[in-house]
Amino acid sequence: MSADDVAGDTSVAVLTGNSCIWTAKPAVSWLVVTDGAKGTGNGTVKYAAEPNPDTQDRRGTISVNTKVFTMTQRARDATSTGGDSGGDTSGGGGKPVAALVDARLFERIRRMQARFDALCQRIETGFAKVTEEEGLAEIHAAVKLDRKRSRAAARKR
Repeated sequence: MSADDVAGDTSVAVLTGNSCIWTAKPAVSWLVVTDGAKGTGNGTVKYAAEPNPDTQDRRGTISVNTKVFTMTQRARDATSTGGDSGGDTSGGGGKPVAALVDARLFERIRRMQARFDALCQRIETGFAKVTEEEGLAEIHAAVKLDRKRSRAAARKR
């Protein structure tokens, strides 16, 4: 993510399983979560970036559980007087420009949520009578077979 030197609000999409509980925490004082600090399933974390008073870029992070999103905020324009009245070199009206996920990709993923949920339900139903030990043994056997095939293919090269 990147942002202009000026303050403003923006958001980050959180895509996860329906029952996944998450918490968003900024690691620097100039990034503040304004809405969506906690959630379950898909959600949105809204945050604000304070103006960058420095003449050098700065980086900050927001952690959502174990996923860390890094934001680089551009240095203040040397001609800027600071605040929302100046320093915006993107023409973005003083708001940070940030993107974690391509917007079109995000919309495709959102539309696919129902298909994903249906697939998960089919898998759960199909494996309902398989014990954990049997499932792990099947996974280990499949991994072992795949590794054997990969090694054989590598030897042929």
